Amino acid sequence: MSTTQECAKELECCLHLPKDMVTLRRIFLSILRLHFSDPGHYGVYQDELGCFYYSSDPEKASTLHVALMHTVDPKKIGPLPAIYVGISSATFEKQAIDNYQSVSADGATSIFTNLCQAAVKISHLARSADQAILLAENTLSVMAGMRPQLMEVFSFLMFDIQQITEPKIQEKGSDTAYIVDVNVSLAFNFLMSCNIESHPLARIGLDLTPEAGI
Repeated sequence: MSTTQECAKELECCLHLPKDMVTLRRIFLSILRLHFSDPGHYGVYQDELGCFYYSSDPEKASTLHVALMHTVDPKKIGPLPAIYVGISSATFEKQAIDNYQSVSADGATSIFTNLCQAAVKISHLARSADQAILLAENTLSVMAGMRPQLMEVFSFLMFDIQQITEPKIQEKGSDTAYIVDVNVSLAFNFLMSCNIESHPLARIGLDLTPEAGI
């Protein structure tokens, strides 16, 4: 299986996962790995970025590191160039009375919903400011182009590209890199279910010994 096919399969798997902070990171990671696995996807950026590509094939060394944030040594910059996907704290808003949405026919399962808003941060690191900017602009183009499909497939209520930042220099020891971020704001329904087991209670007991920790 090629890297492109592997990344496409990982993205498809995200369709069957609950929408939470972990899944959101995986969705964007899969999209970026899929895109940057083939320089032919770069369009007008191919001449300047064609030498950078992501590969999961051990026989074809990757020249672009694409990973989740917090997966490298914080004391080091790590491999360059690189793209890291992270997510901010999520906020929740009430959509219905007591967040209650529905209940199953047998009354055993209650469904609750919140409006969840979160921001995805995609950091691009490179040896030069121009390379970091070009990588970020490529990511920006991908996100803007896929926005309608992503909103439909993953049922996002909001998908807005908020910002592309100016290059900032980062120095750790002898390592130096330029960083450019692309920030995307998302909103979606965060669903939770509460299941009540119907097994009858045969006995209720209370253990007051110290070992019980009560």
